[in-house]
Amino acid sequence: MADIRGATGCINHPGVEAVARCRQCGKPVCGACVVIGPSGKFCSESCRDQHQRFIERARELDLKKGRGIGLFKRLKRRTVKVVMFALAILMLATVLTYLNILDIPVLRDVINRFL
Repeated sequence: MADIRGATGCINHPGVEAVARCRQCGKPVCGACVVIGPSGKFCSESCRDQHQRFIERARELDLKKGRGIGLFKRLKRRTVKVVMFALAILMLATVLTYLNILDIPVLRDVINRFL
């Protein structure tokens, strides 16, 4: 059940084989020294707490990104799609009108005003 690559000794007990590496700093630790946290195994409570603060900060940044810039980008994409769709419809109607396939007076007036 060792999650480390290669046999190494614990940072606190050099004669004892390590069973894990700290998720924060990467140091090898034995079963007696390992500190279990919500996001993995750590060499100390300090590393566990640092990693937890890192995870919380990353979540905060993700939330900010999703609310601010992400909303603007989604709105921009949607607006571009609507404008492109409207232009495609207008171009199709123009072509069909010039070919006398679509001879609807109201649409013809709109197209003539646009042109």
